[in-house]
Amino acid sequence: MLVTDGVTALDFSVSSRYLAVAGDKHVSVFHNVAGYRSTIAELEERKKSAMSGAMRERLQSQIDDARSVLLVDR
Repeated sequence: MLVTDGVTALDFSVSSRYLAVAGDKHVSVFHNVAGYRSTIAELEERKKSAMSGAMRERLQSQIDDARSVLLVDR
């Protein structure tokens, strides 16, 4: 996206998965890659201290989901 008149607005979605940027009479929506990476790191730390196998599996599933989004964008 080439913005010649500057960015007029910037906002994250409620889930922080997307970033919307407005400028030059257009709105562009991007995946929040930094947010996904931060989420993955946080989930991996929580998985280390998970008390039950079910909790570790759930956290691993969330990690896998976040990683799959990053791989789709490449």
